[in-house]
Amino acid sequence: MDSRCGKIRMNVEGDRLSSLPDDLILKTLSFIDTKHAIRTSVLSSRWRYIWTSTPRLDFSTRDFRTLAKFSKFVTGVLSIWPKE
Repeated sequence: MDSRCGKIRMNVEGDRLSSLPDDLILKTLSFIDTKHAIRTSVLSSRWRYIWTSTPRLDFSTRDFRTLAKFSKFVTGVLSIWPKE
């Protein structure tokens, strides 16, 4: 870490997470709830929508202060979830 500006230096070899195969990323995402899977979308442009390919959605009300916020989140997720 560069102590002068507090930024983490990138490894010259690149981002090892982004080099993982999609199947492994999706398997990993299947172990966490949907809200946290969506949060991984900020890791890289490749990860932005990969969570939409997970085989299932797992919602939990414990991460929301009100039922209205939970409902809004679920509605938002379902609006971008691939329709087959």
